[in-house]
Formats: sequence, C-alpha cells, structure tokens
Amino acid sequence: MNKKTAVNALLIVLSLLLVGGMALQFLPGDGAQNIMNSIRGEKGTPAIRVNGKAITAEKLKSIEQNNPSPFKAQGGVLQDDFRTFLISQVIRQEVMTQAAGDINVTRQDVDAEVTKVREDNKLTDNAAWTDALQRVGLSDSEYRQQVKEGLALQRQTEEIEKSAPAPTEDEMKTYYDLNPTLFQTEQRIKGREIVLDDQAQAQKVLAQARGGADFAELARKNSKEENAASGGALGALGEKGALQPVETVVLPDEVAKAVQSLPSPGLTEVVASGGRFYIVKVEELLPPQTKPYEQVKADVKTALEKSKKAAAVEQFMDQQLAAAKIEVVDPAWKYEDPTVAEVNGKKIPYSEVVGRVLQNQQLMMMVQGMNGGQLGDMVNGMLKPSVVEQLIREYAAPTIVQQEGVKVVGTRQDLVSGLIAYGGRDVKVSDQELRKAYEEGKAQFQVPGSAAVSEATFPSREQALAFRQDWQGGDFTKAATKAGGIVSERGTIHPDSDTLDPSVLQAIFEGKLRAVGDTSLTDIVQAKDGWKVVSVADLQPGRVLPFDEVRNTLETSLFNEKQGTKGEEFLSGKVAAFKPVNHLKEVLDAQKARVAAEAPATASGAATSGAATSETTSGAAASEAATTPAENESASGAQAAPAEGSAAATGQ
Repeated sequence: MNKKTAVNALLIVLSLLLVGGMALQFLPGDGAQNIMNSIRGEKGTPAIRVNGKAITAEKLKSIEQNNPSPFKAQGGVLQDDFRTFLISQVIRQEVMTQAAGDINVTRQDVDAEVTKVREDNKLTDNAAWTDALQRVGLSDSEYRQQVKEGLALQRQTEEIEKSAPAPTEDEMKTYYDLNPTLFQTEQRIKGREIVLDDQAQAQKVLAQARGGADFAELARKNSKEENAASGGALGALGEKGALQPVETVVLPDEVAKAVQSLPSPGLTEVVASGGRFYIVKVEELLPPQTKPYEQVKADVKTALEKSKKAAAVEQFMDQQLAAAKIEVVDPAWKYEDPTVAEVNGKKIPYSEVVGRVLQNQQLMMMVQGMNGGQLGDMVNGMLKPSVVEQLIREYAAPTIVQQEGVKVVGTRQDLVSGLIAYGGRDVKVSDQELRKAYEEGKAQFQVPGSAAVSEATFPSREQALAFRQDWQGGDFTKAATKAGGIVSERGTIHPDSDTLDPSVLQAIFEGKLRAVGDTSLTDIVQAKDGWKVVSVADLQPGRVLPFDEVRNTLETSLFNEKQGTKGEEFLSGKVAAFKPVNHLKEVLDAQKARVAAEAPATASGAATSGAATSETTSGAAASEAATTPAENESASGAQAAPAEGSAAATGQ
C-alpha cells in the first residue's frame, strides 16, 4: 500500500468515527461491529442536548459533510428524510455513548488501539499521522477521546450480551422444528470422476463417454486420481461395489458448480481446476434432507445464543432511548420525527421507517436513474407503506409470543420470523397438490436438447460434400483441416444457443444425421461464412423431467409457499386484534406541505445551518426551541431501532 492509499484508508476510518449512527445502518451484517462510532458534545455552539449534554452545531455540520445525502439531486421530501435520519442517528448514538460512560477504558487500551490503526495504515510517522487527522478536522487528543468512547461502547455491548440467558432445550427444539430448511444436507450425488492432466486427452475421453463407453472402465484406464482403481467412484464404495452418496464439497469448486448445474443425472463438460481437467458422471441426484436434531443441536444453540444476545442489546437500547430527554436548542437543527404508527400501546417513530428505506439496496441503485418526483412517488407510495406494516408487526410480535406461549426468541425481527413459521407449522402437501403444480408448471421442468459440437467450415460446397462423404471416423479436427476446412470446437450447445447460425442449429436438432463411429455428421449447411459440416456427439433431445424426478424439489417449494402463506395469515390476524393505527398518510402529507413551504428559504443558502448557527441562536431562541419529551417525540425513544445486528448500534 502506498502512502496515498494508506492515508485514504485512515481517512475512511476517521470519517466513520465521525459518522455516528450512519455507519451502523449501512454496514451489512456484523461488519458494523468492527467500527467504533462515538459522538460526543464538544466546545462550540450547542444544537441539541441529550440528557443535558450538548451535541454542537459544529459537530453536526461535520457529520453532515462527511455523510453527503444520496438524495441531494432529488431534493424535496427525500432530502428531508435523510436529514431526519441523520440527526436521529446522532442523537441515538449520543444516548448510547452516555450509557457507556461508566465503563473503564485505560490510557493503555486507547494507546494500543491507536497504534494498531497507525500501523495498519502505515502512518507511524508522526507528521503523516497529524496530517491525516487534520484532513478530517481532528487533533490526536480528539481522536483518542473518540477511540476511548468507542471501546467503552464495545465493552458495554459485551457485558449486555453476557447477561443474555442461555437457550433452553424447549427453545432449541422449537427453533429446529420451525426451521427445518436451515438444517438440511447439501445436495448429494452418486457419481464417478475422471481426472486428467491434459485437456486434449480429457476431451477425447469425454467424447468416448458420450459415445456410450463404460465410464468406470474409462476412469480405470485414464484417470490420474487415486480413485481410478475404483472406477473413479466419488467416496467409498458400499456393499457389492455400490456407489455411496457424497456432497459436492468433495469436488473442487469449479467442478462442484458444474455438477450442481446439471438438470438431471449425466455428464459434465471437461472442467479445468488447479491445472487439472475433470469429467464427472452423475448417476443419481439426491435431494437435500433435514439432519437429525442431535446432529445439529450445537448449531441450533449457537444460532439462538447470537439471537438472544442481539435481543438483549435491542431491549437495552429501547430502555435508554425511552428514558432520554432530548432538547433542540438551535432552530437550525430542528427536525421532525412524528409517530408514524401505534400498536399495542407502542409508538413507532418516522425516523425508523426512513432508516429501513435507506437500507434498501435496490432503492440506492435507482437513485441516479430517476428524478426526484418519480423516486419520491415510488418511495412514498410503495416502499414506506410496506415498511410501516412490517414495523407494526415487529412491535406487536413480543406480546403475541407471550400470548401464544411460543418458545421463539430473539429480536423483534426474529420473533416475526418465528411466528410466521409457527403459524404455518402444520401445513401438509398432498400428492394431488404436487401433481397439479407439476402439470401447471411443466415449463419450469423443461430440459432443452443438447449436443457436443465441432463445426468445420469449408470455402466451397464441393469441399464440404467431399469431406462428408469420405470421412469414416477418427480425429474430426485433423481430417477436416486436412480437407481444407476450419474447425471450431463449440462444446455443448442447445437449440437456442447464439454461438451458431440458426440453420446449423436446425440441422443438428431437426435434420438427418449420418452416424460415423461414436459421433454423427449433419447435412451440408450453407451459412454466411461458408459451407459447414458439423460433428455431433452426445445428442440429447429436449424433454420434460418426469414427475418422480422433480417430486422432492417440488414438494419442498410448495411446502415453503404454503407454510409462508398460512403463517402470514396467522400473524396478520393476531396483529389486527391490536387494532393498530397507521398515521403514515398524515405524516407524509404534513411533510410534503412543510418541505414545500421551506423550499424558498433553502434556496437562499445554508446560512441557517452548520457553523453559522452560532449567529442565529440567541438565548431566547434556544429557550423557545427547547422541547420536552412530551412535546418532541424524538425524546421518547423515537429513533431508528436496530436491525438484526443490533449489537453494533452501541458502537461495537
């Protein structure tokens, strides 16, 4: 890594430290836990007070600059959404930082962490380190303070996680019973392989196999692998030399992928991997099966431990946010975070809806391709209503679990998933349903025809005709080349392949073929680039996979569909009993009117925000802008709730 790259890497780290909650929302999975985010009040102009401690306008401006809005070009309500989310996340982060204030972090701990960052980014030189810090507006002492707070948050999270109770046997068995697809075996096969060091030889052996030669005998004579003596058998042989099922993990990745792509038992192409060339013959494809409980019990326990730890952190955060007192003292940083829905006495803040919207990867990909009006209509008309309904279910889930006595555990999202599985736990799939689904969906079980093809192109019809009449077998490529043709190895092709002229495809799959040894020849075909004769091997006509061959796969798919449908109905009925109130329309109407009214002011400049706030905030204005928890719902925990990786939200 050169010096410029190293500095850039550090700046990214430092920017994330300044970002606060933003890093928590956008890092996928457990990646967020590797970032120590902490936002603290510093000397400057107080903008928002959290439990009496100030977050300054300067700090907020810095965070805003380090986190440019993806909706800046669109403006309007989407830009307002982003600002609401950003401020609510900073407040939330400050609440959690304060909660970790009693955690002991020594100077040695901080020194060790800073040293690691400097070494990892090749910034051990003091001048380079100072320069990198200055680029993001930090001094060494300020950075160390943020590291200290980040370590405190991390340790606090670890303490909360340790307090989570261990999974009980009932909880583990329930999790296993409700989630059978999580504990299935990989696809298994019964098959043989031939492994060679020469690609040309491998192609010849494959042609022989496609021509009907005994694969086991070909393996004994040609394969360079130790299992050649057993006819290339994958895995140990059973009684009387019977092939035993194995998982495709026994094969190199490239070869396993080729095997898994086979729609039915058969031969793979020659597959290169690690300098060797593989041919696999799959004699039987075995569907996945659910592993016995005792075999996966340890995995179940690990999954539930992680889920219960995340739930403990989520509950801790809820408590801290609900008790927090937030006061906006600088009008420039006033934000709107109304209640968007209510269920079972619980209020859902609008900022949480916005947070989920911003986590939608498809939306982020669409930002550049749509104007603000189109994108806003799509987000407000489709995405936000869906998110609100999901959040209503999540907030209702803990009570439903208690009412039903279901032994599902975890975060609110975990509970929703568990309740859906519970609601559909008794579904059955009848043979009649399977056969009906098979008849209605035959198109998805269609296996196209295929053939292994070598194409010889001649400049004249006479040359092509003479070659076709004279060739009696042997090396097609050498013979066609000697006769004046240009040979192209096309590999396995299908009737809809775009690598061959349509007239050639028609001759292969619909024309009359002349058998020559292990292969066949097409009639002469005129194409744009000459006259062609095609060698066809391993011709497989198109067919529909028989019912018995797809039964297991179809049964799993239909079961999951029925279970999901019934589970959704069960959960929807339970949630409806709480008579939830959805305020989304009123919230969006009010936001639209407010943003439209503020539009002229925003065009005149940002003099009312950021560093300029010190000139606009007088004591009277601060007093007038101050709010109480009752007046400002952001004070009652109205911040974005953590998703599955909620442990990260404490800065871990």
